[in-house]
Amino acid sequence: MVILTGLRQVGKTLLAKELTAEFKAPQYLNFDSVADVKTINNQSWPLQSDLLILDEIHKKPQWKKYMSIFSAMQPRLQKSAFTWNNTGNP
Repeated sequence: MVILTGLRQVGKTLLAKELTAEFKAPQYLNFDSVADVKTINNQSWPLQSDLLILDEIHKKPQWKKYMSIFSAMQPRLQKSAFTWNNTGNP
């Protein structure tokens, strides 16, 4: 699990998206997208995903608890990355 944090507009999303080039079946999901939020909440991303990026994770209610449960329940994923804005306490 990789967590990218930092101030707004410093390139967290850009870096996360650039990581996708290193994988065969990456999945990028963003909490700013209604469709992506539905996919995340249902955990319905493609099973063949070998990298899962959840951008703007801090916008999910109880995101810290979700990340803890997520990491324990998703052993099939080789890699996962999360981003959030560090404008306060994460």
